[in-house]
Amino acid sequence: MSPVGDNVLAHWREIGEWWAGENPQEFRRFVDTLNVIREQGEGFRYDKNGSPQPRLSSKLRVRDEKVAKAMGYAPEPNYSDYRSGAKREPMALLHVLSGYSYGRSTMHNLDILAYPEAQGYEAVLLADVFSLTGAVEFTNNAKEFGCKPLMGSTFEMAEGGEIVLVAKTPFGYQNLSQLVSICHIEEPRLFPLGTWERLARFPNDLLCLTGGDAGPINRLLTRGDTDGAERYLQRLIDLYGQSNVFAQIERCYLPWEIRTNRLLLELAEAMKVVPVAGNGVTHHRPQHFPAQDTIVCIETLCAIEEVVGRKPRRAPEQLEVTQRPMRGLNAERFLRSTGEMKALFADRPDLLANTMKIAEVCDDRVLPPRTNLPQYCDDEVRKLESIVFERAHELPERVQGATGTRTQRLNREMDRIVKNGFAGHFLFAWDMCQWADSQNIVYSGRGSVVDSAVAYCLGLSRIDGFEHDLHFDRFLPEDGSKRPDIDIDFEARRRDDIRGYLANKYGYDRVATVGAIGTYNTRGIIREVGKVLGIPQEDLSYLAKRIHGSVSPDRIEKALDSKPELRNSNIPRERFRWVFQLAKDLMDVPRNLRSHSSGVIISSQPIAYTVPVLPSAVDGVQI
Repeated sequence: MSPVGDNVLAHWREIGEWWAGENPQEFRRFVDTLNVIREQGEGFRYDKNGSPQPRLSSKLRVRDEKVAKAMGYAPEPNYSDYRSGAKREPMALLHVLSGYSYGRSTMHNLDILAYPEAQGYEAVLLADVFSLTGAVEFTNNAKEFGCKPLMGSTFEMAEGGEIVLVAKTPFGYQNLSQLVSICHIEEPRLFPLGTWERLARFPNDLLCLTGGDAGPINRLLTRGDTDGAERYLQRLIDLYGQSNVFAQIERCYLPWEIRTNRLLLELAEAMKVVPVAGNGVTHHRPQHFPAQDTIVCIETLCAIEEVVGRKPRRAPEQLEVTQRPMRGLNAERFLRSTGEMKALFADRPDLLANTMKIAEVCDDRVLPPRTNLPQYCDDEVRKLESIVFERAHELPERVQGATGTRTQRLNREMDRIVKNGFAGHFLFAWDMCQWADSQNIVYSGRGSVVDSAVAYCLGLSRIDGFEHDLHFDRFLPEDGSKRPDIDIDFEARRRDDIRGYLANKYGYDRVATVGAIGTYNTRGIIREVGKVLGIPQEDLSYLAKRIHGSVSPDRIEKALDSKPELRNSNIPRERFRWVFQLAKDLMDVPRNLRSHSSGVIISSQPIAYTVPVLPSAVDGVQI
């Protein structure tokens, strides 16, 4: 295209109907030499360079990681295999969404820093939507790759638009986690929202990005409401402080972007707010946009030829606001390398340099330390010893054996339990089982806890580790390298009663159910992707019912030739072409967050200090 320079009024790209083989289109609206506004458009192709390395997550995410590692099938990752050797530039990548944003991004948290394009940045900001699910995984991976992790979260405000908050310190992370929690808990389930009142409860040690194109300020400026944008920015400054608010400038080739960014830069300068470059990243490279577009369609109940989905964006009792479609106009929210960002912001390198102002004021690690159990009693050691040895003397004669030998075994186990500070763990388990007995709730210890003679005396296990000469070292090694896994299985229909007992005793803010991440699997991909693409339901069911669970998503098409039950099934491959192709990119991408069937967390402090707490589908249960 020939028009360049200041006479360009708008410059945008449209992805077109990628599922029908259309090429993207690029448009410019400009003022010609006769002072007439004109518009030109032509097709273009995205650069195909930068194909991903083999996904790190695909090597690590196996059905049973514990068993696989024990058998030698899943060794600890060698991150050096994924380092690109790229020179790190003094800039931060702002901001990235992972699959833990559920329906917004196709990027695996574990992979983000392994992508070569991310390895040129000094720091990377992960800011999932109302989520901190990937915080620990992302922080630990960043350490392995020599990159500074920045932890944040994206908040949709009640009046519309999204802002990004970033933790500066561990106290800031604690505030961020509590804020995410109340945005979930105080709204209808699955419809979290941020409000000014909620932001004001936890403002300390947080940085605020205006959110780019999805931000409320950009949307006000796009509508021409400069006064409203100024008032909104002033409220953010009043809440977080002028030095802690940053105007996020995105360049994603949208029709209104040139004018909106000019107004935002003028507003930032007038109000002395630092502008930074930050494209909200949702997929790795442009060729991965179809997968990202598809999960947005799945999440919003949108057919591939529709723009707006049928799923309500808000609950009936929430404020209804005008919202843009969730689907992207183009594929520009991909993970650009530092070189690509320099080219994109060649006229404003200061916006890239300013990103380091965010990285420099944030601590290297903002995650909280490991949580502890509440103190069961003033002297946990003496309490545990009295229960164990009293129960040992009450054992029936047939299992008494040599009393001195059993006592020696109990003393040896108790010494190790006390030395490693785990007396409270056993008391909590014993207390749960005592209450279960009083309520006629059936339970049984399982796993390595049966190796402990102490656990048997406490009634946690039906198997006597002493009588059967089981090895306590398997349960609790002498070097303390492993925490005691006291796995008690309570009957399914009474598990909620156990949770209720614990919450009543230790506090509802200190007890929660463990969350479980549901991911896209083979049959789910066939059914949901096929539905988006408009494939008839009977065809989807025919294929899905014949695909065995052992067939991974990236091997569906090969299974048509290798599996006897599919070899002569006459499944129309061309109709399923996009399903087979997208399945490779959607494999193991997080689908939703659900309650674990039985896992419960107990903490000495509110759990929301450590990790956000969300309401589950079960009344009164939090995850």
